[in-house]
Amino acid sequence: MTRLARLLLCALALPLASPAPAAAERLADVVAVEMLPGWRGDEGRHMAGLHIGLAPGWKTYWRAPGDAGIPPVFDWTGSQNIGGVAFHWPVPQVSWQNGMRSIGYSGEVTLPIEVTLTDPAAPARLSGRVLMGVCEDICIPVELSFDAVLPAAGSGRTPAIVAALVDRPLTGAEAGAGPV
Repeated sequence: MTRLARLLLCALALPLASPAPAAAERLADVVAVEMLPGWRGDEGRHMAGLHIGLAPGWKTYWRAPGDAGIPPVFDWTGSQNIGGVAFHWPVPQVSWQNGMRSIGYSGEVTLPIEVTLTDPAAPARLSGRVLMGVCEDICIPVELSFDAVLPAAGSGRTPAIVAALVDRPLTGAEAGAGPV
């Protein structure tokens, strides 16, 4: 069989293949996200958190990912009673691979999200998707969904969110460098 005929047969067989479920199963073994509902503050803001769990050897990126990373991008479609969000990024790790610096997280990380509510007395829903890069030897972009009801009256503070809030980078003024 000629090379051209083999290529045509391969091209015709591609639409019959169905790798998507296998790829989705492998992706679930690599990364998972969970929205932590958190707590409502006295000032009408709600502190929630996005917990990201990564398989051993995998990493994801900080808001400023370094030389070649993919920063997370959020889509809040499906959220209710949300006026705005502010992220409180925990201290990232710096790593080097192939002469390029990357800034991010491995293992697991909780990203605190301070939510400004449209109606502070009402429940809210924080729902949407995050597009982020996850890397082992090579990086792949992934898009994952999240959803959580943020109750108006709440349980106590979530330890993982509190720990991540404590583990934030210091500003120059906080570190004693004076005004920035």
